Amino acid sequence: ALHWMKSDPAKVVRNVRGLLKKGGRFVAEFGGHANIQCIVDALKEALAARGHSDFDSRHPWFFPTAEEYTALLEANGFEVRSCVLIDRPTPLPTDVAGWLTTFGDSFFEGISGDEREAMQQDAQERAKGRLYRPVSDDVFGRWEGELTGDEKGNVWLADYVRCRVHAVAITT
Repeated sequence: ALHWMKSDPAKVVRNVRGLLKKGGRFVAEFGGHANIQCIVDALKEALAARGHSDFDSRHPWFFPTAEEYTALLEANGFEVRSCVLIDRPTPLPTDVAGWLTTFGDSFFEGISGDEREAMQQDAQERAKGRLYRPVSDDVFGRWEGELTGDEKGNVWLADYVRCRVHAVAITT
């Protein structure tokens, strides 16, 4: 949930620190820099194509680099043991439009249902060349029973990038 706390990430880190004793561990994983970048880019293009130029104000997520998050933690009483970005392509149970229905509400505030659906489909078409592709057997094995592909084995893969953190509270 940390990547949903965009308005004041430093306050979030200070509150986490306030809950820990000296030596307490903070271990987390959340969306990191370039998380779902293909989806974000496609959605930005779809919104702009319909005259919505306020993308940044609609964007709800905080996706820091490892260096940014390390600095944030260190400035707020943590010693960072590790902070890394990990690519984790993840099959979607539906498609990009379905993913946007679940997670993209803020992008469509004030936009009618028909226009919203058209934008979701537009974003999906814009992302298709990058995110709709065949996956290897090992990916199918990990997600067995959850994937629905076409006859060529193509599935929708979200381009997730995770920020994995391990830090220790060093101040009281």
